[in-house]
Amino acid sequence: MAYRDGFEPSIQRTFPARLLAALLDREIYDRGPYALHQLLSLKELAISVGTDSIEQLCQVLFETASSLDLPSMAKARSAVDDLLGTENPFRQYFDAVAYLMQQQPQSALATLDAQKRHDVESGGRSRKGLMN
Repeated sequence: MAYRDGFEPSIQRTFPARLLAALLDREIYDRGPYALHQLLSLKELAISVGTDSIEQLCQVLFETASSLDLPSMAKARSAVDDLLGTENPFRQYFDAVAYLMQQQPQSALATLDAQKRHDVESGGRSRKGLMN
């Protein structure tokens, strides 16, 4: 394949470009399902680039799927599990959003409350403390 400057793009430049293109599809062109499809196709590329790319992809997969529907959430969750293993910090969020999509807010809260909070340092105030 011929490239404009004669050089094949590096993997390090290709991943952010494709991630940005998917984000543009999601946010600007309102093509969430298409963006999710594009993001799912980036799994192998993210692995080849490294840990930061994997974490970025997982975050964007969660954000994109949680704005769509339950089948999209299942696809994204499976991809995140493939990338990070089944003991990853996104699992509780996927579960909580799935409960919310099913009109079960109490189950969503219970799911979040049952997990160790990563956003509150020990000795800090919990979500319950902020709500009281």
